[in-house]
Amino acid sequence: MEWHQSLILIQHNSSRILELSMTLHNNDSFKSSYSIPMQLNIDDHLFFEVSLHVLGTLAFDFVLEVVSCWATETSNPEGKPKAFFLNDSCAVDDTFRWYTANGLEQISRFSVQIFSINPQKPIHVHCMTKICTQKEKENCSTVNVK
Repeated sequence: MEWHQSLILIQHNSSRILELSMTLHNNDSFKSSYSIPMQLNIDDHLFFEVSLHVLGTLAFDFVLEVVSCWATETSNPEGKPKAFFLNDSCAVDDTFRWYTANGLEQISRFSVQIFSINPQKPIHVHCMTKICTQKEKENCSTVNVK
């Protein structure tokens, strides 16, 4: 399995039809993105937006579910140690918060309080997602926005 920051799922005649991306924002308005690398304090929150981009009409009714998210000390998602903050679509601790209903739209927004695996090393965040069609929508888990 290959891992990407932005992944083209379907391509036709050199045109992207379906793309998945994850962005990091500096507040819960999700309007401004951080520039990388960045320095954060332990009290700060990370605001993530995972988006399914349907650039044609092929998949206009697809929805996105964020299944699991974790951090590693390297860019390798299989790297050890792994620090999960979302596992099987459930928050691992009280610092996690949904801003959209997971599995109902083409965007999932959430935040988690900053953490450190090793204070001397950067963290790399990885997420596993599931894409569902309208017929499969009821099989995508949903989480109510708090």
